[in-house]
Amino acid sequence: MYSILVFLFGTFFLIARRIRLGRYRNTLLHRCGFFNLKAEEGARVIWIHAVSLGETKAIAPLYQKLRLENPDAYIVISNATETGQQEAQKSLKGADLIFYLPLDAAWIMRKLVRDLHPDLLIFVETDFWYNLIHYTRKRGGKVLLVNGKMSERSFCRWMKVPFLARRFFGMFDYLCVQNEEYRSRFEQLGISPQRLSITGNLKCDIEFAKKDPEKLQKMLRAGDFVILLASTHDPEEKLLLKALRGLQIPNLKILLAPRHPERFPVVADLLTAEKIPFLLFSKETEEAANVILIDAMGTLGICYQLSHFSLVCGSFIPGIGGHNLLEPLFLGSPVIFGPYTENQTEFAARILEAQAGYSVSIEQLPALVTELLVDPRKRQELTDRGADLIEQMRGATERTLVHVRKMVPEKNRIGV
Repeated sequence: MYSILVFLFGTFFLIARRIRLGRYRNTLLHRCGFFNLKAEEGARVIWIHAVSLGETKAIAPLYQKLRLENPDAYIVISNATETGQQEAQKSLKGADLIFYLPLDAAWIMRKLVRDLHPDLLIFVETDFWYNLIHYTRKRGGKVLLVNGKMSERSFCRWMKVPFLARRFFGMFDYLCVQNEEYRSRFEQLGISPQRLSITGNLKCDIEFAKKDPEKLQKMLRAGDFVILLASTHDPEEKLLLKALRGLQIPNLKILLAPRHPERFPVVADLLTAEKIPFLLFSKETEEAANVILIDAMGTLGICYQLSHFSLVCGSFIPGIGGHNLLEPLFLGSPVIFGPYTENQTEFAARILEAQAGYSVSIEQLPALVTELLVDPRKRQELTDRGADLIEQMRGATERTLVHVRKMVPEKNRIGV
């Protein structure tokens, strides 16, 4: 019954997204089970599943060390989203196979696991699938969770069916989780403490390489005060722009970066309707406007580099839970975020404790922005504290590798 429901609802979801957003144009059949994926016969196979962009970025440092230590292993990467797939192609160089994970129906996963025959299946953070785990275990593979987390919402749902939680998470050989809060939640779901370790957050070991900001710099002027609205959702753009428009700050420049690319034209229409002059990042120009719409993927790092400070969005309205609060600190931009950070509770707490950023409501935002823009010393203090915090939080990759190494088979298979 589970497999039938997953297949029916999954197929409906994919088709709906294909019609409404134009997604999955070339992958719909693959996701529904029409694929031909094969691992090398007899190879040691390590399979890493990273659902989306953030998880794929997080796994990159660990993957690179795993690839270096196991040059003869056949490493495959699966993702569930297009942004995750794009990031995998870019940052997980040397992977033998990168593909979209199909629907978790029994007949689909049975074939996929048979053809890839993973010796070790690694899940990153969340997005666990029963049939994928079941058939991996049935064929003798081990299952590991790295950078594990358990949101309060998910925890409450699992606690309603504790017998299912024990059975499901009991299929994992080991779980490496980010912090004490997540460890406690998994223990309360029946996971033995002997199969749990706190290894920290892999995102703290990401190396954010600085990119050439020349194109965006041409759209700015000497003396501009630059604020980035990063990873915005509807209706954050309208609410935040309204809060900032009344500020009497000369040369204020706002970089507006929507979270999802399909919203680029929607946000452009909003700016037009609100009569806010703006430029498109994708259109090379040296004209002037107070708002630049960042309508290209992969440019957020450049925006952080050039911003006097950054608002990490998805946190100013309920229901999203916030996005990566550390990324601006890596690139030298002080961070401001809203009150809704349930997906970033650890990072939010650490940033506030270190006095490396601020959490405010939209109503409180204008006063704080004014204070920071006119006080360069305060901005520099935030930047310095942010750099110190990042240094303190590093080391999760090495702690996680200790457990991964124990599960990687030493030799290629003689037969499968």
